[in-house]
Amino acid sequence: MSISASDLFLSADLTEEEARQFLQTFGFTDPAAADERLQALADELAVRQALADLASLLLEAIRETPDPDGALAAFVHFTGTRSPRAGFLRYLREDPRALHVLIQVTGTSPFLGELLIASPEQFHWLVREVDRTPPDLWDLTSDAMHRLAEAANPDARRTALRHFHDRELLRIGTREILGRETAESTRAQLADLNEVVIGRALAIAREIVEATPARLGEIEGRFVVIASDPASSAQAELIYVYDCEDGVEALAAAHYDALARALTDVLSERVNGRPLQAVRHPAWFTDDGATTSARAFHALRQQLAASPSTDGATRAFLVKSRLVAGDRALGQAVQGLTEPRV
Repeated sequence: MSISASDLFLSADLTEEEARQFLQTFGFTDPAAADERLQALADELAVRQALADLASLLLEAIRETPDPDGALAAFVHFTGTRSPRAGFLRYLREDPRALHVLIQVTGTSPFLGELLIASPEQFHWLVREVDRTPPDLWDLTSDAMHRLAEAANPDARRTALRHFHDRELLRIGTREILGRETAESTRAQLADLNEVVIGRALAIAREIVEATPARLGEIEGRFVVIASDPASSAQAELIYVYDCEDGVEALAAAHYDALARALTDVLSERVNGRPLQAVRHPAWFTDDGATTSARAFHALRQQLAASPSTDGATRAFLVKSRLVAGDRALGQAVQGLTEPRV
């Protein structure tokens, strides 16, 4: 008996064993579970007909993924979020490119699949973005500022920043999976995204500190965030440096330590078990590697000048250091301290 993909949904004569043998040819390691998922999805007549029309394209697309079982599970989960499901399935049949994007993303990267399932409304936007020129740093910054400006308060801005971050991660990761980006261009875009996110998080942290009843008043000074190659890891290694006028050192230290704690809190807040940006502070900067603190520029300068040779961990950070947020002139001054060392 010759079996077609549509028979899985329309043939009354197809046995479970025949269906599972057919599904096994598409790379499923558990064809019984695959059959159960498909049949559970086809619980309405309109959905069953739409699945029958899509089945051949769907199974061929799933066959091309590294994990067909995972790809099907994610497809069924995602399709279950769409309403009406039959209309969404017909859309995928009419636009095989959209089907390819959906299956490749969910079947190649469980992490990106989770992001897409958490925000299914982003799917049509994502399909359009696949072949568009990616935004540069200026465009990303403008987009983030616009989105956060629409939020009513710091808490809403934190939520908006996370949505912006996850959406851009989805775009960057999808384009890499589909071969639109190289490893190098992906790293560069992730570095730009981290810079924008940390910059906007710093703006939110300033709001939080300024709204604190025990705030110390206006502090004339500058603050900067330096990162060590933030695109190289899911965890950003950061240092916070400030500079202030003579005579207000004690007040400035308290103020900028509060700002540093607020910034780390914004970046480290966990939603669904995942921080916006995991943060680590190098041991040479904080003494114990765990304390969240800001260092005065003159103290950092003295530390580096006092050491005739920089240890390996410090050198590794300085070589890859990058200004990501705060006062640009101070950031350049901090990076200038590294030149004799690297």
